[in-house]
Amino acid sequence: VTAFELLNYAAKLHELSNAGNAVERTIAYWDISSYQHLPVAACSGGMQKRIGLALATIPNPILLILDEPFEALDLVHIRALEKEIERRSRSGLITLVSTHIADYAARLCTGILTLELGTVSINPAWASGDTPTRKRDIEKVFDRLAGTIHLELHS
Repeated sequence: VTAFELLNYAAKLHELSNAGNAVERTIAYWDISSYQHLPVAACSGGMQKRIGLALATIPNPILLILDEPFEALDLVHIRALEKEIERRSRSGLITLVSTHIADYAARLCTGILTLELGTVSINPAWASGDTPTRKRDIEKVFDRLAGTIHLELHS
């Protein structure tokens, strides 16, 4: 199956008006055009990631959940993803990003949730902090969680 076939299928599945234009725009945005007719399995990890992002974003969903979306992307496509996340936020759409890369979370996210032992916590000070403060907050949470895990593994 090719990226072009997958994106056309997704556009029809989501009943997008002007599906052909949506596919063309998505292919251009995620820089897939030179690979669109190759089997997805023959593409590199980074290209497969971009195809996955194209599939996820073509219907412009109200809620988009991305797990480690920056992995396998080069700097150009990381910037494209950042731009897409920011566009979605300005449009009032929700993008939930699961990442261990504190820099991206601190720069892009308007809120932070942590899941620890089945409990979801929200950091209320997040929105008012600057990027360096946000990064330190994330690192503190990671350090605390890593310490907890370390203690559990060695007890």
